[in-house]
Amino acid sequence: MRSDAALLIVFVSDGDDCTECDPIDEIPPVSEYVESFRSIKGDRDQIQVSVIAGLEDNTCDEALLARRYIEAASKTGGSARDICTSDWSDMLGDLGLASTGVRTSFQTSFAADVETLEVFVDDEKVREHETDGWTYDPDTWYITFGANAIPERGSEINAVYNILPGGYDGQDRRW
Repeated sequence: MRSDAALLIVFVSDGDDCTECDPIDEIPPVSEYVESFRSIKGDRDQIQVSVIAGLEDNTCDEALLARRYIEAASKTGGSARDICTSDWSDMLGDLGLASTGVRTSFQTSFAADVETLEVFVDDEKVREHETDGWTYDPDTWYITFGANAIPERGSEINAVYNILPGGYDGQDRRW
């Protein structure tokens, strides 16, 4: 494994992690798996987990909701797509970008007050918008750029915001 290469992990499943485990409370938390994956590379930003599985609003009855896989993807800035769909081109496009070193998601160091959040790429302000700008997930602290606003490899990304009270988890994140 090249030290400068990203590691992409893709789970494809019609169920959840350990769907048949009993008792369910003996399963390690998803955060333990994510930290284990991150330890493989030593750089938390070089790991991305994505999933093709049953989603909350999946389009078939055959797939079970994959909460744990979705959580792992969410914690690493990865994608989650519905296994019931016949078109995975968006997912494969996202994975293709990630495999070439082009990142679409960046995690803030602290929980951001969304009302104050401003995002800059190479000192140019980027507006908030789903396809032409960025979105922010307050649960995972990820800023995700839309298809028409993905920064070029090597761009400098800066986020300016007020920190929400209690919005620090002890992890150092720099991009």
